Amino acid sequence: MPDANGQMQLIDFRNELKNRGFDGFSNDDLNQLINRGYFYVHRKTQTYWDKKDYSGAMPADGQLSVGETGSVTGFKTVEAVYFKRGDIYQRLDAIDDSVFRETYFPEYQRGGSADIPTAYYIDGTTLWALPKVRSVTGATIELRYNSRPAPLLTDAQVPITPIDYDEVILLSALIRAHKRANEMQLAIVVQSDLDDAFEDIHVLEQTRMQDQQERVVPDNGWL
Repeated sequence: MPDANGQMQLIDFRNELKNRGFDGFSNDDLNQLINRGYFYVHRKTQTYWDKKDYSGAMPADGQLSVGETGSVTGFKTVEAVYFKRGDIYQRLDAIDDSVFRETYFPEYQRGGSADIPTAYYIDGTTLWALPKVRSVTGATIELRYNSRPAPLLTDAQVPITPIDYDEVILLSALIRAHKRANEMQLAIVVQSDLDDAFEDIHVLEQTRMQDQQERVVPDNGWL
């Protein structure tokens, strides 16, 4: 049954698929179909609920791991990067690959440094704050980023999406189940239902986003 907030758990999605004729599938297969449907919905409808914040000590080498096992897990794309120390709150500018390779990285290898970084670059699973800071004592780095959803692995887990998305995720998983069963015509019918659901969700999210306060940089000037 749904959790205390009424949101469907992994076991609820699985039971719904079984009730709709896919009781011959193993739990592992159904879980895989549900997660694929979940990830698809997430990709199609990224909005405020996948935005996260990170704040941590500034690494001495200026490199922050944003991979699966680093300091910032679930990282997908960055919105903003800030350097903070005392009353300094500096937003870093994004640089492209050519600027990093031709300018900042050679200087980094030569041991170049500065009082505060002014730029950042993401190379695979590493975020570089550049130039490297001479002293990281009392310094922090802050990220505003968009996250990837973690797969639902245990029966009681719920999606990070709002409860309104439960039916959309179920439809997305149902399409994949019909395709796995080679029921292509039924998959087409459900796809039409899913397209309608996405239109409804888009209208709902536009309303929600209008209610979200715009993120601002704290004004420390009065301190």
